[in-house]
Amino acid sequence: MTKIDFSIPQRKDVLGVILSIGFFLRKSFEAFWAFFAYLLLNSQLDIFTDYKTYIVFFIIIVMIAIHSYLSWRYFYFYIKDDEFVIEKGYLKKSITTLPLEKIISVNTNQKLLHQLLGVVEVKVDSAGTDNKEVSISAVKRKFAMALEEALSYASKSSIEDKEEAEVDRNCEEIISLSPSNLLKIGIARNHIYGLMLLLVFGNQIYYQIKDFFDDEIDKVLSETAYTLEHASLMIWVSVIIFIVIGAIIISFVRTFLAYYDFKFLKVNKVFLLQSGLLKRKKITVPFSRVQAYQQSANPLQRLLKIKTVRLIQASSGNVTKDAEKVLIPGCENVQTDRIKSAIFSKKLDAGLVIKPHWALRNRLFFEKCFLLPLLVIPAFLYPWFWVLTFIYLVCILLLSHYEYKRREYRIDNTLLHVRSGGIVHANSFIEHYKVQAVRISQSYFQRRRNTASLHLGLAGVEVSLSYIPYETAVKIKDFLLHEVINTKKDWI
Repeated sequence: MTKIDFSIPQRKDVLGVILSIGFFLRKSFEAFWAFFAYLLLNSQLDIFTDYKTYIVFFIIIVMIAIHSYLSWRYFYFYIKDDEFVIEKGYLKKSITTLPLEKIISVNTNQKLLHQLLGVVEVKVDSAGTDNKEVSISAVKRKFAMALEEALSYASKSSIEDKEEAEVDRNCEEIISLSPSNLLKIGIARNHIYGLMLLLVFGNQIYYQIKDFFDDEIDKVLSETAYTLEHASLMIWVSVIIFIVIGAIIISFVRTFLAYYDFKFLKVNKVFLLQSGLLKRKKITVPFSRVQAYQQSANPLQRLLKIKTVRLIQASSGNVTKDAEKVLIPGCENVQTDRIKSAIFSKKLDAGLVIKPHWALRNRLFFEKCFLLPLLVIPAFLYPWFWVLTFIYLVCILLLSHYEYKRREYRIDNTLLHVRSGGIVHANSFIEHYKVQAVRISQSYFQRRRNTASLHLGLAGVEVSLSYIPYETAVKIKDFLLHEVINTKKDWI
């Protein structure tokens, strides 16, 4: 790889101009596609024979091109005095500086247009600043690798010291998703989310089309309503099956697009995640930055013997979705053990085991009663709804009891383990000295039973030890604060 001197101001790749124009046109089409469709389909508007249409379109393209060029022309980035500096703006200039020692990771994204142009987007995450993520929208991949190496070498974010940076990277593959793995993940995915996407997307299409084809839409809806009103049971079943199949297809498509060519690697003291089809992304996760390890499995995942692992990275300031929460789907037990052994220096000892007070079961039950009014109110008109109400109460009672029985907290000299979940089994592991905030809360009912909830603040998430003895909560809080204050480990 050609050595690049990043002390000299560098520009984005010139293809970034085309990229900027493409993104603007795409966003415009997404926002006004119904209007464009109306212009094309309305026979009364003969826009293609009017030369003014082409003039307006040409002027818009020229203005976008000028803006994109000037944005590219006045965008510089370089390394100076142990800081990564970005200068941008042609009307309003701004300078962003990131101390190299605060840089957490250098990640790359590659959307479809990036892939067509052969460039990548580089995102630099830094802790301790309000605007903790900066982006360079278009550089060549080799250039991005050189920048990542330069920033990692200087910041020590992905290596312990500069001497280790000279050593060839020892790459170890932890997980690579094959088509069969993607199939398992798609089967076990939350299809309700896919159903909601289908409904929301359909609703948006309806309202955008209705604005321009009001009469035609009303006619189609009237005919559809009449058909459904006089439809047989078979037609209703077919409609429901069609919707369910649509939701499942959406889940499979989302899985394939998000996790295509997914690889999770261990490189020295860094995790490296690569995945995506239309949007390729590469995320680096230094071991020392992992603040919490979480794994979960829904019933289908447990049946297929896979888990979803989430790594929570340390943050300070705003939290970014990709950088702070790294999702690793389709993990088997061997793979989860390898990830945990890389992050944590030792396994969890027997330590102290805490079971929550039985009052937690009552709270879990009442939290699940939110659907009762939807069943009770119709029951006064349709008596058979009382049967549904009874079944619902029995189900949530059993689920609350099962969830309470699973809830358990373990703590030893180095790790805290929180086990929770009823339908979805969840486990969280946290090293004591990486906790960012600790607080105790007590409701009126908890005070009566001398219990409390201990809340641990992490990067964008909060882990709670609910309904434990108040004295125990105070002791754990004091212990964690002592560990945080007296630790000599550099992790943020």
